[in-house]
Amino acid sequence: MATTEKQNHSEEHGIWDNFIKNPLDGSTPMCRKCQEVTGFFFHSLYDIQHGFHCNRSCVTQLLNVFLGRALDSGNEIDLLYLDFPKAFDSVSHGKLLFKLKSFGISSQLLNWLTDYLHNRKKRVVIKGVSSSFLNVLNLVCHKVVS
Repeated sequence: MATTEKQNHSEEHGIWDNFIKNPLDGSTPMCRKCQEVTGFFFHSLYDIQHGFHCNRSCVTQLLNVFLGRALDSGNEIDLLYLDFPKAFDSVSHGKLLFKLKSFGISSQLLNWLTDYLHNRKKRVVIKGVSSSFLNVLNLVCHKVVS
């Protein structure tokens, strides 16, 4: 199933999801279906996993590892400060599709996802003022909104 050019364009109307700090995109049926499909995966995440969980990130995961190792070794911790760039918050579409293929995702679904991610454009609309459409280079759902 191919996507039309109109389906690959979406608008954000100034509604921000505090969980992911990204505009919610549910304007197309395909986007809503993508959110529905990925919802299954979010319900099966381990509690100790930090990615894709509210108020957790790579930084909190590393913090737990460093603190745990120090405490297990009998060391004291006075102050620990980590500052990582947002590099872990996005994934290139090519790498995402490669990983999905390596996990055995069917070719039909993989082709649909490839088509969905290809040539995506997005713009922001706040108080009736619209930005121009820009290419979406990375699209990774961090939370599914039902």
